[in-house]
Amino acid sequence: MLYDPAIGDAMRTSPILFDLNLWHLYDAIRAQTVVLRGVESDLLSHDTAAEMALRGPRAHLVEIPGVGHAPMLMDEIQTAIVRNFLLSR
Repeated sequence: MLYDPAIGDAMRTSPILFDLNLWHLYDAIRAQTVVLRGVESDLLSHDTAAEMALRGPRAHLVEIPGVGHAPMLMDEIQTAIVRNFLLSR
């Protein structure tokens, strides 16, 4: 784990945030989007990212192996994903 393990405490302990459903807001997005997910992420699950690719703006999903949450965009492979996405629009 390469992040503060307490990062999710507020989400786990707040009754308001625990069952927060924001899909209706996501579904309202009309801009083309990309979701970059580190395969090793324990914050953004594969299932949630896959759902993001199926609904709302139907994000282009790229999962980066060997990376946690979130990809740092510090190497050419990762920055190329963003560059190619932006230039293809």
